[in-house]
Amino acid sequence: AAANGDGGKVICWGDNLNCFYGQVEAKGGLLSGSWGFVEVSCPLYLDFHGRVNTMAYNGPTGTLLLDPWNVNLSSDASSGGAWDGGDPTNTFTPTTTATVNVDEIVTNLGSTNVEINTGSTGVASGNITVSNDITWDTANGLTLLANNMVSVSANVICTSTGSITMTGNGNSAAAYGVYLAGYTVSSNGGNITLYGVGVSFATYITATAIVSTTGNGNIEITGINTTDGGATSYLLGIYFRITSTISAENGNITLNGTGGISSGGNNHGIYAYYGSLITTASGSGSISLNGTAHSNGNGIMLYGCSASTNSGDVTVTANN
Repeated sequence: AAANGDGGKVICWGDNLNCFYGQVEAKGGLLSGSWGFVEVSCPLYLDFHGRVNTMAYNGPTGTLLLDPWNVNLSSDASSGGAWDGGDPTNTFTPTTTATVNVDEIVTNLGSTNVEINTGSTGVASGNITVSNDITWDTANGLTLLANNMVSVSANVICTSTGSITMTGNGNSAAAYGVYLAGYTVSSNGGNITLYGVGVSFATYITATAIVSTTGNGNIEITGINTTDGGATSYLLGIYFRITSTISAENGNITLNGTGGISSGGNNHGIYAYYGSLITTASGSGSISLNGTAHSNGNGIMLYGCSASTNSGDVTVTANN
């Protein structure tokens, strides 16, 4: 929009191949108007090197949605298939996994919210893998929405107030809906949301991993184990492993965990193990732990760990 009006919507779609190297502006008007929306999608091969601006002068910033099937966020060049070098026809054969360069994501976070969404149809599971660090310094937010699993093997850090959302819906029977493998997910005052659905540890935060925010930022972590039957043990909703840390300041920390159902034992809703720390140590934030065990487990099991606040409440609700 020029003077007045919202930014509008732009969608660039490819059935098998989408190579996007362009620039899109979907900005709100100079005098009034809100954000725009830009989607760049492909169920097989997505090669994104574009620039998108959905900012508004007098309203909220819009969203860039990248919507492949499987996607790897890494320092590698954006890729996802191969040319056969044929003559006279050079044929491109796409794969089911797209690679999106993390620098492209960071650049776009400078002017828009970014969402990576694997969609719910296609030939791959719909996983998102973070292989290299993503660090940005604006108030724009990053959302990772996977049909199956979000696997984080690098740091995701916003040094401003941008929000971070990771959702793994476990629709291909993922062992973990959200898997944080010993790295840091943090914001300097933005909200952090982790939501995992899985059949082993629905949301799994491994040893030495850190989830943190400052200021008034809130943290909400959910894990829903969907196993129903069998004899497997340790079907956990949320699992915090050795020396992992969840921390906020004036914001609140909320954990919601549901264990699986089996004849095996230890099917806890929330299981925090040896040295894990859940804390709002320097502010007024509260902690709320809500755990449900359907069979052979505890709603909440805090084993050699602690949950503490500076001045806020700690509420523990367990349903067995």
